[in-house]
Amino acid sequence: PTADAAAVMAARSEEYFRGVRRLAEILAHLHRALGTATGNPRFDPEPIRPEDLAQWGRWMEDNALAIFDRIAPLAPGEGPEMREFFRRFPRQRERILTAFGRMASLRPEGWRKHRVHGDFHLGQVLDTRGDFLLMDFEGEPLKPAGLRVAKYSPLKDVAGLLRSYNYAIYAALFAARERYHLAETTFAVAGSTLGGRVTRPRDGLSQGADTTSPTPASPSICASPSICPGIHAPFSSDSI
Repeated sequence: PTADAAAVMAARSEEYFRGVRRLAEILAHLHRALGTATGNPRFDPEPIRPEDLAQWGRWMEDNALAIFDRIAPLAPGEGPEMREFFRRFPRQRERILTAFGRMASLRPEGWRKHRVHGDFHLGQVLDTRGDFLLMDFEGEPLKPAGLRVAKYSPLKDVAGLLRSYNYAIYAALFAARERYHLAETTFAVAGSTLGGRVTRPRDGLSQGADTTSPTPASPSICASPSICPGIHAPFSSDSI
């Protein structure tokens, strides 16, 4: 990238990480407030007991097994990413269950539990153009009311936020890839419809090529056999 582009990227990165740090500070303030003793037993912090860790570990295992049972019968499809995922799936499954099973062996000396947000992710954050507001403190909506107001380690909210950032990263990557494939498909369809005389930017227009020369639609990006006759490898969502 040019010096100007690099400067813009650096400024955006700094703005992003400034927001990340600020949101972390707000979450810490929230946990300090919720972890302050007030004399109300429904809110006062309590020591985390070994029984708590064992129970949380069992819940996590049960939730993971339910998800694994839904994944196992699925077909990997043709995409290389999904084929690699299913190749690694048995090993990853065992690693996750083993990690959850170790929770019961931990010794929580000095650890505390208290009321937490309970369903913390980026969708629960309002950007006020300079700061953030948190909302929706009712906990995970699909859980029973008693569990939604139970006391947990504040790391539950931290884990929810980290997972949400991971979702956001992949959402952006998938959106960018979809836009790329859409642009490729659009040029392929236009090229076929206009007799192959539309050149894709990366192959011609961006390099000052002769745009009057036919450029056939690429077989890997044709949207439909009915639009691109003679193309035997139409665009498939499996390649996304």
